[in-house]
Amino acid sequence: MSRYPFQTVVNEVLATKSLDWSEINTIKMTARYDLMRREFEGLYEKGLVSTMNPKKMKVEDIKAYLEFCRKKIHPYTGKPISAGEIKRTIGTLRHIVEYPYKVNQTYTHNRSLEYCLKLFPHLKPKVYFKRLPCWTEEQFQIVMRQSFTVDPADLKRLRAYALVCLSACAGDRNKEVRYSNVEDIDVDRWEFIVKHPKGEDTYGDERCVSIEPECHHIVKLYIQFGLPMWHKLHPEQKDNPALFPSYVGDGIYLTDKTILKALKVVQAEVGFTVTYQITRRTYFQRLKNRGVSRDAMRIMAGHLTNDMMDRHYAGLDPADARKEIIETRKKDEKIGYPENDCFDSQIGEGVPRMGFEPMTFGFPWKRSY
Repeated sequence: MSRYPFQTVVNEVLATKSLDWSEINTIKMTARYDLMRREFEGLYEKGLVSTMNPKKMKVEDIKAYLEFCRKKIHPYTGKPISAGEIKRTIGTLRHIVEYPYKVNQTYTHNRSLEYCLKLFPHLKPKVYFKRLPCWTEEQFQIVMRQSFTVDPADLKRLRAYALVCLSACAGDRNKEVRYSNVEDIDVDRWEFIVKHPKGEDTYGDERCVSIEPECHHIVKLYIQFGLPMWHKLHPEQKDNPALFPSYVGDGIYLTDKTILKALKVVQAEVGFTVTYQITRRTYFQRLKNRGVSRDAMRIMAGHLTNDMMDRHYAGLDPADARKEIIETRKKDEKIGYPENDCFDSQIGEGVPRMGFEPMTFGFPWKRSY
């Protein structure tokens, strides 16, 4: 083994896994492994782990590192890291600890992580999925009404509201809007063709999304006035096909940071949180409230199954659930309850029938044995 056994194994894992991972995922995993290496070095200097070689780590080494992770404080929030983050850390650690290596012409791998989680199951937290909030109908209407106040000559506000309203009325992801071209949107049929979906190199497929009418005015305004104004300000990019071209002279599409700045413009004006996760969830929740089928929403979202939609995006609001129960009760009262003839007459005359007959306290009948 080399002088730096941890980084050697990490390089082998990245060389293998990067063939399946996307470029962005590979960059994120590289940063995650770099942080993990520094943490293991700190534990090794304190004598809490016995080796830096993932292939030779023992159950006690894995236990010491996972207990260290459970006590970590998030650098931005100042709170302990979430259960989901610890679970992702375990998955990341599994890649290097269980990476196969050759011994006597046969391949084997270190099973210390597997044994550690069996001996100490509390180290692997349970992750409970909770549907994140979306805009209420009132908040959605506030954003749409605010978009009518945009001056066509104000390119900054025009672009910001076009980005937000298009996502809230088409349910597209950040990447799908960023990498869209002008030809991808049809303002006659109001359809948006997503040519760069999530997982486009593997499981993602191109899809056509219907755009809700609430954002038609701001999108038309942006295409008719905003884009020509931008091309006039940046003549060197007159052939740029992007729907939202980059401010950078040699760029084509917007960067993530530029979009975040645009979202903050809208957020400062409306007074509540504006993110692409919220706008996407709002789109599908409004479809759900209108009675759109699960399969239709799944196709619009670009999901393979309905589980993701039910778990994270659209569900029945508690107020709507109560309203539905009350309406069903009123409907039953209007139609009338069925006859109480569901029991056999052999039960006996003294035993009251099940149903909706008035009951009194005590025992108004005598049971015969």
